[in-house]
Amino acid sequence: MNEQMDSTENRATTPSNAGPVRHSRMALAAVLLSIFAFIPPFGIAAVVLGHIASRRIGASRGLLNGQATTRAALIIGYLQMFLVTLTAVTAWQVLHLTVHDFRRDALVQHVLREADARQTLDPTSAREEEITARTLVIQIVAIQDQHYGNGQGYLCSIGELLRAGLEGSTPAEKQAFGDRVHQSAYMFELSACNSGNPDSPSRYDLTAVPRSPRMPGGSPILCADETGTVKQIRSGTSVDCFDRGYVILKPAASPAENPPAKPVLRAPPQEPLGRCVPSEKTSCGADMERVRAAWTSPETLWEFLTSPETGVREGIVAAAKADQIIPVDWLPKVLQSRQELRHERSLHNFGLADYPFKDYLPFRALKTPRDRIGTDTTRMILGHPFVVPEKWAEYPPTEEDIKRAWPAYVSEAMEILYSNLIQHGDPNEINSVALKLPCTDYETAHQIVDLTLDVARTRHSAPPEVFGTWLNIESGNSTVNRASIGILGMLDSVVTKDDSWAMAQVIGLEALKIQDTSIVYPAIDAISSLHPTPYTLALAAARYLTSSKDSAFNRAYEGEGLLRALGEPLLGAPRYYDEKKQAEYEQDATRFTDWLKKSEARLDEKADAEKSLIENARKKMSVATACRP
Repeated sequence: MNEQMDSTENRATTPSNAGPVRHSRMALAAVLLSIFAFIPPFGIAAVVLGHIASRRIGASRGLLNGQATTRAALIIGYLQMFLVTLTAVTAWQVLHLTVHDFRRDALVQHVLREADARQTLDPTSAREEEITARTLVIQIVAIQDQHYGNGQGYLCSIGELLRAGLEGSTPAEKQAFGDRVHQSAYMFELSACNSGNPDSPSRYDLTAVPRSPRMPGGSPILCADETGTVKQIRSGTSVDCFDRGYVILKPAASPAENPPAKPVLRAPPQEPLGRCVPSEKTSCGADMERVRAAWTSPETLWEFLTSPETGVREGIVAAAKADQIIPVDWLPKVLQSRQELRHERSLHNFGLADYPFKDYLPFRALKTPRDRIGTDTTRMILGHPFVVPEKWAEYPPTEEDIKRAWPAYVSEAMEILYSNLIQHGDPNEINSVALKLPCTDYETAHQIVDLTLDVARTRHSAPPEVFGTWLNIESGNSTVNRASIGILGMLDSVVTKDDSWAMAQVIGLEALKIQDTSIVYPAIDAISSLHPTPYTLALAAARYLTSSKDSAFNRAYEGEGLLRALGEPLLGAPRYYDEKKQAEYEQDATRFTDWLKKSEARLDEKADAEKSLIENARKKMSVATACRP
């Protein structure tokens, strides 16, 4: 058709074909196409034909007309193409902003974090993962107990354990359990495992460590061992979990395993070596005549527990009942002994080599146990001499190695005694003893914090006097207040909807007044663990971050955590420092400041509703006299 139009109009432009003036067919085609110019191919065709028609009409020397038609086609075509382009650009911007806001929405971020293993879970999802991990640890312990009870020893790898499963479970159930372990936000590991070595007791260590960055900072580490006791700790390593983690599950003992208040002198049945719960009736192979003789008085039992001559099994069995014989007011003595043993362990580990595959090896750099003590090789430990060996006892230690390193099992006995006193003692009596301890420096203040925290987390409560003491320590000078670092983040099981929630806020508010970021930032991080949301503390933390002179990265990082705790849209701030991204950190910090300006009135209103609760909490905490500055 175009070829026909071209040939006709070309003939019309020659003098030999002069005749009546004709209307350009190409102009008519252009104006028709321009009507549909909102469809890009037609719009382009209309403009091209319009320009060609205009050029040929001008060259026809008056034989062709339709210039007005051509101009109309071009105007309509260009106008429609412009409107289509403008509409497309506007729609794209609207769609882009909608998608951006959609992704920043708190609910959508929750879904994205659930689906993306590289994203940090929100507090609710992290809490669910924590509970799931705790359940998985308990199930793994049950599988180990069952496997050991069948005379097959302990399983020493997660793969073997998942394949074994609980007795009676179907392959589908085993597969589902394995999937939960592998997909968990926690990493499970079995270590220090001895299943069939006749020279050493059967044992294992199980740890569940939160995966980063999936789990937020401050997530608890879980641990368990062959005793069936499950512990957790929020600050430290998996080694610290075994050493000083607080118990969240203790295996129930049958009535026959609970020792009476007074020793009964009768021969107990002999238990096979290996895993057993030490008590008067389950001796674990200990010489019970010596143990019962030690149970006659606190003084005799103490000497028995701390003596190098006491055997490993005898010391553990004796310690299992020691809390019924040694009174609570001996706790200062127990604390001092634990501190002395821990100090000595940190120097030479009593000559025992570390388990080579655990995540923390403090003695790896030492060639010999004597590297840190020089010529002072004879140590006085709990009043008894101990000669530090020249060489490390290879892992696993032999029976002779264990006997030689007697402070190691004395330390274990002290931990059992301490744990049982906390578990079974009167909490009011224990707190009374704790609040009478000296509080003059970091070490003494830390001792009070540890003792009162252990009681509070075991009983899931703490009186105002204890909260007030923590506040006094936090308000003290720099040699004392550092003992309070991270204390707010360890109160998750203590703080409920009663006065403890308001008293926890008071501790956090006091932390924000201290010019020490090692105290301030853990308090801000702990806001996510307080429920319901502590708006007074959250508002004060936001104001602190916007006025702080600290680095932009730290302000943005902490601001991101605070927004997450409040359920607000996140900044998208990086979780790891990169010196090349200073400008990005500054932008994130500025965006947090802008957010506060928009949200401050709303947060202030919610904080005002808590004002009376906070004031009453301060009054109740003011009765504490221990550690008062």
